[in-house]
Amino acid sequence: MSLGKSKKVNLAFSSATSMSKEELVKMIKEAEKGPFYSTEEVKQDINKWSKKYNQAR
Repeated sequence: MSLGKSKKVNLAFSSATSMSKEELVKMIKEAEKGPFYSTEEVKQDINKWSKKYNQAR
């Protein structure tokens, strides 16, 4: 059993399935289109989901 140093692999850049820079930029631009929700809207949605889930139990 060897206790030598392990080789660290940066999966973001060295993976055979990593995406190209163009694909990444495309995904970022798509995400920037939204939709975006305020913190209050998210809290309201979570409360609705919580009530619905708890009623189903």
